[in-house]
Amino acid sequence: MSFIPLAKLLRPHGLAKSGVLSFKAELFSPGGLALQNQNQIFIFRSDTKKYQAYNLSGLPEPLGAKWGENRFVILRFPEDHSPAQGSDVFIKRESFPAIDDKKEVYICDLVGLPVIDEKNESVAKILGYTELGSTPGTATRPRPMNLRLQLFSSGEEIEVPMDWVNWAPWHAGDRKTLSIPDVSTWLHIDQADDGAKDDDVE
Repeated sequence: MSFIPLAKLLRPHGLAKSGVLSFKAELFSPGGLALQNQNQIFIFRSDTKKYQAYNLSGLPEPLGAKWGENRFVILRFPEDHSPAQGSDVFIKRESFPAIDDKKEVYICDLVGLPVIDEKNESVAKILGYTELGSTPGTATRPRPMNLRLQLFSSGEEIEVPMDWVNWAPWHAGDRKTLSIPDVSTWLHIDQADDGAKDDDVE
């Protein structure tokens, strides 16, 4: 089981009403479609090193723009069981909306995957991604971004534009192609999963 951070709770949004406390939350990626139909979120507690579940009092609501274009959301919690201001909001990866995996991929699913060269040898690992600017996007392509890679040969960390990834059909056994001129080779993202790590939940 894995948890994906989607937003940060900024502050209470107005006063508590009828036992419900509303928070304004800032999305890490504009759009927030993965949060749209959630009725439960998770907060990582540093004291217990576990994820604690919080039920929502109603579905999240976009703030300032419609879903897919918004940068903020309103999350409502029972007043007697609400997380602390400043907490990061997580949801389970398996609760993300379904997508056509022959055409699209969630960016978070690339993190941790090895990158191989034309000899089928692992030469790098995907460490994460860096979002650029504030251009709205979609759930699967939130905004322009770079992939962050670590090269095994030197330990160097490099960033390459996401646009260099060939978004070919995501069929089992196929690999997306990544051209990196700086290292004079064609690299491929290996989709083989090395095993999901279970996260503790309270």
